[in-house]
Amino acid sequence: YQAVRHRTPLPQFADGTELYIVDFCYPIDELVSAAQTASKIVVLDHHISAQNAFETYQNHSTIPGNLEFNFVQSHSGCMIVWQYFQGEAEPPVLLQHIEDHDLWRHKLAKTEAICKALYLRLPIHFSAFEKAVFDPSSKTQLMMLSEIEQKKYITHYHTQKERFHLLPPGISADRKRPPDAEKIRKQWRTEFNIHDDEKVILMIGSAFKRKGLERTIAGLASLPEALKSKTRIMMIGEDNPKPFQALAEKLGIAKQLHIFLGRDDVPAFLLGADLLAHPAISENTGNVILEAIVAGLPVLISGACGYAFHVERSKSGLIAKEPFSQDDFNHKLETMLTSPEYSTWVENCIKYSLTEDLYSRPEAAADIIDSFAKTHDLH
Repeated sequence: YQAVRHRTPLPQFADGTELYIVDFCYPIDELVSAAQTASKIVVLDHHISAQNAFETYQNHSTIPGNLEFNFVQSHSGCMIVWQYFQGEAEPPVLLQHIEDHDLWRHKLAKTEAICKALYLRLPIHFSAFEKAVFDPSSKTQLMMLSEIEQKKYITHYHTQKERFHLLPPGISADRKRPPDAEKIRKQWRTEFNIHDDEKVILMIGSAFKRKGLERTIAGLASLPEALKSKTRIMMIGEDNPKPFQALAEKLGIAKQLHIFLGRDDVPAFLLGADLLAHPAISENTGNVILEAIVAGLPVLISGACGYAFHVERSKSGLIAKEPFSQDDFNHKLETMLTSPEYSTWVENCIKYSLTEDLYSRPEAAADIIDSFAKTHDLH
């Protein structure tokens, strides 16, 4: 982590570095030049002036493939970063207060006092906060959402394994496939004028590039013509849709890409679609994968997803190999849309939703806290 200021040059970095630029954006020309030596550059920002500059540049020039822009006006920088790396996981209360102040909403109690206290502690070094939690000398008990992330912390900090507590998922039980699922499915498909012989690939989540929307668009474009003409993508989430609409236009499938910037009827989409695609570039866990499984919707995901093991264990779909290969994903996408195994994947989804604990994260966390409190006489 390196703090920088506006109107100062991009810091020097070694060839092959992966850069994340948070809460502001360097001039686009400067970033395009830097992308020649960086392995990847990701901009996470919410300023409309930066987004306008990006869109203007994109209208007359090509953005390098390793340069990614994520603009979300509805959130502050810290929350955009949280969602990019943590997905749908509940953000810490501290970040909610920082966003509340940063966007001048001041809807949360004590936001002003909390932010003043933070300013008194400047400069803040996030690595020091993290080390205080994970250092072997700390006695902090650690509740983790992903075994993959747990291994990373153990490797870096040599944290004692016994301090970690892996929590089960916390999928809401009302997301389970209801008894009238077929009725809801038919009503939903009628609403969107989707015929029985047509296929719907569903994607859910903000930060469209990180969720793999470009990969799914390319996958749809690669399908045999007869299948491609009867398949559409429906994406639900918050992000700038224009780059993805432009890509779909370039690949000749613009009319088959439908982007919804927020919906309150996601369960109906999960029942009405034919496949959840989640070929994420990075994903700590991936709650949406489990929401699809418990709704009885087969899934095609990338191996980068922390919850990929649930797909493997449940046999509820296919996993694109890592490192990611577009050809491999394209092949698996065609397979899932045409395979006679489809009904078996649906059955496996439903069975897994009934036999696996995918719902008790709040209760499990409360039990861990209660046990710790009793052990240390904190009641």
